[in-house]
Amino acid sequence: MKRVLFKIFDIGSQRQELLSYGRGVPAVYYIFNKINGHDYVGSTSNLTKRFYSYYSEITLKHAVIHSNSLICKALLKHGVDSFFVVVLELCMHCDTCSILSLEQL
Repeated sequence: MKRVLFKIFDIGSQRQELLSYGRGVPAVYYIFNKINGHDYVGSTSNLTKRFYSYYSEITLKHAVIHSNSLICKALLKHGVDSFFVVVLELCMHCDTCSILSLEQL
């Protein structure tokens, strides 16, 4: 299993770099709110798809309504410029269970 560790992005100003990084692969990530210091840890089976959804106001609103997502609420309230993300694990050949296990560490 090939793993890449620790890549930092400013969500607002580094949108293209973030969306290009690890295109379509599973990942564990950490998001930090620069306004209030709140932080979030998440995992996904497709990093690019997850962050495209974070840039879409319609998708964020849908997530808040249907899953009460804290990160989506925060992104809507403060805007993407108020956050940075650290990709903690980028796993080229991980399954969903492996990614969820890494997120829980």
